[in-house]
Amino acid sequence: MARRGWVRLMQPMLVLGVIAGAPTGLRAQLPPSLLETLTPGRRARIELRDSARVTGRVQSVRSDLVTLNVVQYLNAQRAVAVMREIPADSLRWIWVTSGTQWKKGAAAGGALGAGLALTLGILLGGGGGDWPECRGGCLARGTTSGAGIGAGIGAVIGLFFLRWKLVY
Repeated sequence: MARRGWVRLMQPMLVLGVIAGAPTGLRAQLPPSLLETLTPGRRARIELRDSARVTGRVQSVRSDLVTLNVVQYLNAQRAVAVMREIPADSLRWIWVTSGTQWKKGAAAGGALGAGLALTLGILLGGGGGDWPECRGGCLARGTTSGAGIGAGIGAVIGLFFLRWKLVY
């Protein structure tokens, strides 16, 4: 009786051992569409199953292995490039760059610039003040100008931020 309990306890461990020791043909393989997406030279951010993150440039891709060129900082003045091989079965997520955030920056900057110009226009001269002939027209022109200037500044700032796309 005690022997059966021990066998039942060991069955899941035996199955896991067989899976872990399986030949590479039975291990995790990357889908063909991902192999086309991860072209050499493209920036990739990979999260592993142990929650570690690796960011670098793709060096090579096989169905069972991704190789990244990773910059590793030794101290404030010294860095080295290291090749990091990551097996497919240890991958959780793969993100790749797909441009910059200039459109979002332009939209945010335009909205902020328009709002700021409209607020200043209302506070400083919305009641007509010294220029009674310039009531609504000046507010509209000032708001439009503020939106344009803000959109330009926001687009330039957005160029410095990468857009990441989840591919795996």
